[in-house]
Formats: sequence, structure tokens, C-alpha cells
Amino acid sequence: MLRANCRCDRLEFHDVRSNSLLETVLSKSLVPALSIHQQAAPWVSWDGIHTWEAYYRGSLSSSRRSDLSRKRRRLQEKGTVSFEAVTDPTRCDAILDWMFDQKREWLEKAGLRNDLIFAPEYRSFLSAAQAEFGPSGNRIVFTLKLDDR
Repeated sequence: MLRANCRCDRLEFHDVRSNSLLETVLSKSLVPALSIHQQAAPWVSWDGIHTWEAYYRGSLSSSRRSDLSRKRRRLQEKGTVSFEAVTDPTRCDAILDWMFDQKREWLEKAGLRNDLIFAPEYRSFLSAAQAEFGPSGNRIVFTLKLDDR
């Protein structure tokens, strides 16, 4: 059946999240040439932790916390820092444009290339994904702004 329907001898699925619907369906498959490589989904355990500060202190080394504090201070010295969850799909195209401009600039400075990231299909995919799912809360674009830019 596998060979007749898709003309292949083996199917491999990498990075399938454990306990996902896809993992459930694939694990019940009777196809002998099916290979699943599961990956645990990252999550935060709040067991015994009652505040964000307690989690932050318990999950990062003191040197990492110090480094982050220094970077945050330096950024705040330059202006007002804000973090926003953007769920309005009409704002996402401008954010995607900015993101691609920044990525292109960084790659040029680093002397690197990545044609896949700049393929029109990839840009279209990101735009369509946000437009379709953004308001539902399933996909959200986050921005970190300095002086509201």
C-alpha cells in the first residue's frame, strides 16, 4: 500500500513532538517502513515555583543573569524598551519586512548567504500563516521595540 500510494519504500518523520496528534496517528500505523524520531516539547514546570523571579533565578546561572541584566540596562539607556505580542495580521507584513531587512543586513556583514530565507515562497508562507492563525492565538508575532520602533 505504501509503495503503491507514494512510490517510496520508507517514510521517516523527524522531530515529531511527543504526545502530539501526529505522533499518535503515526504510532498506530501498521506500516513497517515507518520511522518516527520523537522530540519532547519544551515546557516550564512550575512545581514548587511560585513566582517568575524564582523560576528565573533557578533556571539561569548567575553569570547569565548578570549578562542579561547588563544588556537590558544598556538597551534602556538608549530609550524606552517594550515587548509586544502582535495578533493583528494587518501589522505583520511590516514586521516581516523589517525582520528580513535585519537578517539580510546581518548576513551581509557576516559574509554569509541564505537564499532559502529570502525565497519569495518563504516570505509568503510566513505572511499567510500569520494571517490565517494570528487572531486565534495559535501564532503570534512578538516584537522587542526601542522607543516604539
